[in-house]
Amino acid sequence: MSPARIEAVRLGETAPAVIDLARRAQAAVGQPGADRAAGHLAGLEPVPDLVALGAYQRDRLVGALVGWPCGARPLWAALVRPALAATGHAAWLTGSFEVAELHVEPEFHGTGVGTMLLRSLGERIEQDRLVLQADVTNRRAREFYRRRGFRVLTGPFQTVNRRRALVLGVALPLS
Repeated sequence: MSPARIEAVRLGETAPAVIDLARRAQAAVGQPGADRAAGHLAGLEPVPDLVALGAYQRDRLVGALVGWPCGARPLWAALVRPALAATGHAAWLTGSFEVAELHVEPEFHGTGVGTMLLRSLGERIEQDRLVLQADVTNRRAREFYRRRGFRVLTGPFQTVNRRRALVLGVALPLS
C-alpha cells in the first residue's frame, strides 16, 4: 500500500466526509463520541488559525486531523485547566496547539496515516507542543499517542458530555 498524501483541506467543504470518517473510526474502537464529533466539526470554520488536514489514499479520504492553537476555543481550556493545574501542568495551555480531532479509517489503522498527520501538523504550526483530550476508556488511542511521545498530563476528569478523559501532551518534534 502506497503512503497517504497529506494536504490541507477546507473544513467547510470536507466536513461531511470528515464526519463520516470520524463516525466509522470511533465505532470501530467502540467509542460513542461520533455524534459529538459530528456536531463539533460542523461549525469549526470560523475558529482562528484552524488547521484541517486530510490524508488521501489515491483520492479517498482515509484520515483527518483538525485543531487550533490553545485558547482559540476557550471552553476547552476552561474545562481542562483545573485538571492540568491539579497536576502542575497548567502551563501546557500556553503556547500549545490543541489536536481536537484525529481519525483514521479502520482499515488503515497501523499503516502510519495517523503519525503522518501528526508530523505534518508539527511542520505547519508555530507552537512547539501538542495537547489533546483522550477518553479514559479508549486504550487504543492512548497507546497510539504514547508511542509517539505523548504523556498523560492529568488525572481523569469529567467532560461536558459526562465522559471521563485525560489530557495528553507532547513536545515537538514527535519522537
